[in-house]
Amino acid sequence: MISNRKIRIVCVLLCLWVLLSAIAGAAYNESPMLKERVLRGELPPVTERLPKEPVVIEPYSEIGQYGGTLRMALTGRHYVFQSMLGGRISDQDPYTWNRDASEMRPNWVSETTISEDAKVFTVYLREGIKWSDGVPVTVDDLLFGYQDVAFNPELTPVAPTWLRGVEFKKISDYVLEFHLPAPSPQFRRYFAGSFITAANDTIIAKHYYERFHPKYVDANELAAAMKAEGIDTWQELFEAKVQNDNPEKPVLKMWKVVSVSTDRVIAERNPYYWKVDTEGNQLPYIDRLQMDIVNSDEVVTMRAMAGEYDFTIFHISLADYPTLVSGEDRGGYRTFLWEGVEADLYINVNQTYEEDTVIGDLLRKAEFKQALSYAIDRDEINELVYMGTGKPISLSPLEGTSIYKPDYPNMHSEYNPSKAKALLDELGLIDRDGDGWRDRPDGQMLRLDLLATSGWDSHIQAGELMKSYWDSIGINTRLEVYSFERRDQLENANRFQASIWKISNMVYPTNLGTAVHNLFCEGSFAPLWTDWIATDGEQGKEPSADYLAANDVFQEILKEIDPGRRDKLARDFWEIYYRNLWTIGVVQQVPRPIVVHNRLKNVPERVVNSWDPLKTPSNADHAMWYIAD
Repeated sequence: MISNRKIRIVCVLLCLWVLLSAIAGAAYNESPMLKERVLRGELPPVTERLPKEPVVIEPYSEIGQYGGTLRMALTGRHYVFQSMLGGRISDQDPYTWNRDASEMRPNWVSETTISEDAKVFTVYLREGIKWSDGVPVTVDDLLFGYQDVAFNPELTPVAPTWLRGVEFKKISDYVLEFHLPAPSPQFRRYFAGSFITAANDTIIAKHYYERFHPKYVDANELAAAMKAEGIDTWQELFEAKVQNDNPEKPVLKMWKVVSVSTDRVIAERNPYYWKVDTEGNQLPYIDRLQMDIVNSDEVVTMRAMAGEYDFTIFHISLADYPTLVSGEDRGGYRTFLWEGVEADLYINVNQTYEEDTVIGDLLRKAEFKQALSYAIDRDEINELVYMGTGKPISLSPLEGTSIYKPDYPNMHSEYNPSKAKALLDELGLIDRDGDGWRDRPDGQMLRLDLLATSGWDSHIQAGELMKSYWDSIGINTRLEVYSFERRDQLENANRFQASIWKISNMVYPTNLGTAVHNLFCEGSFAPLWTDWIATDGEQGKEPSADYLAANDVFQEILKEIDPGRRDKLARDFWEIYYRNLWTIGVVQQVPRPIVVHNRLKNVPERVVNSWDPLKTPSNADHAMWYIAD
């Protein structure tokens, strides 16, 4: 028989358990729109949706309030789905950078470690984190992405270089070891920002995508799914489902796409998002994201100044900055200048161009590229296009970094048309027929094609100036403007002579010194050389001796554990680069004008801006932004 004393003890313990449960339940708060779904039985309570240890974010200014729609505008689907939803506004990478690009903070990983010999890299997933459909995230998701996507030649013809030779060891559902073929002390940076799909994913949901993969699904079932979508191959079906415009796609992002049309995309808060503020409020504060797809940069600027958009980071020219500032009171917004760390304007000179062998030979001559560089008035471009805010120099590491040398910014970057003409004369490129244009060795007029990208007005304006500079030294220059997608196709197909683009990040060693990383991981200036190295000589074309030497240095940089030795190797790389001038730097470190509506709060005034790897404004704690109407 149970005594009264025992009954009292049990009652006390029961009450204590109820009290502790209530406290635990009250430890987290959520958006009213999610509370309603919980009450209707559509969602579990917030405590069951959050991981065991959510990421805690300290507000930039203050604790925010729930609700509202963040209004934005962009000029094309690429910007919406790849740049924004695929990175900048999604916060889907293993790590997030802080505002000044000095620190990587864990996201859906709780931590990563690397062994003393830099050959075993270990990933610890944040226990209890879930996809947007409520399914737990595990190591199996990572393994599926690596083994069944990145290493599947039908989906990924050339496996990512950073994963080659890696062996995986699953320790538990939340711990995965990468056994590396060689020391790689910088491996965390690759893991943190290297994509495994064309939609910029660093991890994908196995439970969803295995339904479209022949390794996991019956052939008849897969054929039926292809027929339903009107798609001929399973690879096309898989890639369609991966894209960011697929509303079914399970994500880790704070907002999930729910509606897509030709002129507007709507995303709503992810109920399983894994960040909270310092008071336990599940983030984000804002319920919805609305992105309008408009026709031109001018429309974006005009509507932003009219107060129709809350946050505008693209399609605003620095030339409009004074007008933007003067219109702040009338439009009800603030204008910020976020710090630039990119090579905002440089020229890829195609070292593997084959459609015209004479032009191809010239493009590989260092003296010809030096002539092109000396003919460019960088100061004028900086003043006319960037209002004097950038650095009109050769492509160079940032001043203050450990690999910077004072002579780097001035390498072949002085404005000296006479020197440019003399170099061309020495190459035998003279005007033989008196028509005002230099002639090629075969007697034809010397003409150079330069590509620029629509939607990048600064590049088009600079391209027009560069055409005038090169015309003035006797090179008949044709500026061609293509969409982002078409320019990308031409570069990948090796069908271009020179193209204007940018490098996302100049912060060393965040991206291993920019040129080191981008030249050998993107290879925009030598597509066939890049293919040759990526396929161990099976495809592409054997590179020049200097390119091979630079690649050897690059591989040593990746393996080097000692920072001082790594810095020396990086400087060795730059010396080879300047000797060959594979690309021509024009202006870098231009600030980015940002327009923020007055109703949007907690947006920092100072942020380092870049795409890779910072994914700005992901590094501006945008989960903490809130609408205060």
